[in-house]
Parts: sequence; C-alpha cells; structure tokens
Amino acid sequence: MLLTRQACGHAKLGERQAALTALGRAAELCAQGRSEHDPEWLYWINEGEIHGQAGSCYLDLGDARGAVASFTKARKALNPADHRTRGLFLSRAATAHIEQGDLEAGCTTAHEVLDLAENLQSARFDSHVTSMIQQLRPVAHSPYAQDVLERRATMATAGSRT
Repeated sequence: MLLTRQACGHAKLGERQAALTALGRAAELCAQGRSEHDPEWLYWINEGEIHGQAGSCYLDLGDARGAVASFTKARKALNPADHRTRGLFLSRAATAHIEQGDLEAGCTTAHEVLDLAENLQSARFDSHVTSMIQQLRPVAHSPYAQDVLERRATMATAGSRT
C-alpha cells in the first residue's frame, strides 16, 4: 500500500522512473501473497488495486494509453462487489479514454460510472465523478458527451429534490 502511495507521489511530481519502480515493487509484493506479518486492515490490497493505482499514476504522468491498459487490467482483477473502488478506477479510466482521444469508450465507461453513482454515497467518489464530467465539457458538442452530460444533469436534479 505504501509503495502505491509513493508511486502516486512520484507520478504527480512527473518522476516517471521512480513511480514505475515503486509500482513494480508493489506488484512483486502483492504477487507473493499475504504473510503473517501483514496487518489485517490491508485485506483490500490485491492485484486489481495495484493495477488501478498504476493506471492513476500513468494518467498523472500524461500517459493515457498506459492508464487505459492498467485500468483494463484492474477492471478484470477487482472484486466485483467492491463498487466504490470500481467506480473510482472507472472514473479515471473514462478520463484516460477521453485524453487518449477515444471519446466513445470514455463515454461508455462514464455511463458505467453513473450507474454506480446512482447507488453510492461517497464524497471521494463524487469528486472523481465531478472530475470525469469536467473532462467532457470541452467536447460537449459530441453526441456521446451530450448523452453523459444530460444524464448527469438529470441525476443532479433528481438528487436535489430528495
């Protein structure tokens, strides 16, 4: 867990090699499996989490293609019942697709995020959804983006009535 956080810090600073080194070490330790020395609260660190953190690092490093690849691996490896983590990584995956220029894939993924948003209450997740939506504003002329933006607006209006 600490290595993924270290990697994210390096990525935000633009230190690609240091970020990739920390991610590589985190993946190695994860592949070794849990040991009796691991604290119980680290139950959630798994291969999907490592791939998702790698995707976030790639996105912060400006490597949308690497981010999409890592988020795709995360999606396959994450626990399907962990909706919040899935939503966090899917929102970043949508952003990565958009930054890569694949608006259709980005918007398809954004709809998956909005599906999850209908049932999740998390300030962190809401922040990710807001960031994802902001990525669509510059391409709002696209029918794909319009569909997502209209859906989000409808959700926001419905939410304000309750």
